[in-house]
Amino acid sequence: MQLTNAYRLQKTCAPVSIAAKAKPRPIETARTLQDKLDAALIDLEAERAKRRAAEAEAIAFRAIVERKPLKMETPASAILSIVAGLAGVTPGNLAGPRRSRCYAVPRQAAMLLLRRHTAAGKASMTEIGRSFSGRDHTTVLHGILKAEWRIKNEPDFAELVAKAEAMILGKSNG
Repeated sequence: MQLTNAYRLQKTCAPVSIAAKAKPRPIETARTLQDKLDAALIDLEAERAKRRAAEAEAIAFRAIVERKPLKMETPASAILSIVAGLAGVTPGNLAGPRRSRCYAVPRQAAMLLLRRHTAAGKASMTEIGRSFSGRDHTTVLHGILKAEWRIKNEPDFAELVAKAEAMILGKSNG
């Protein structure tokens, strides 16, 4: 009986010992996997860098072909100062809480110009509202829509916006 148990034990252990000899050691396996992961990460970063370079080249090419200058961001404070100066009010009153017509109308122009000329042309309504004493985005939307209506229907307002826009874009109106 003992021989058969020993025989069985030998038969059972033989494949395990052969398999253990054939498999690489766990430390070597981890190092190999780490090397493969490192190589994959390096390849991924190189691919990202190529993509970024290609995108930048495409933007520069479009600017050259279309002969349009790249749009620069204008700070909100600069736009507020320009509109306030043209309207004859202070930037603080323009951004403040007062609802008087002398402040509300230029404020609408400033909201429209902020929407057009900040953050590559698309500042969010919430961001614009923060420039005006934390006003709600719906208030900003109303101001922009009202400004667009005024441009079509009030020549004085359209002139104010045109002058301010010319100053923002750096054009000089004699």
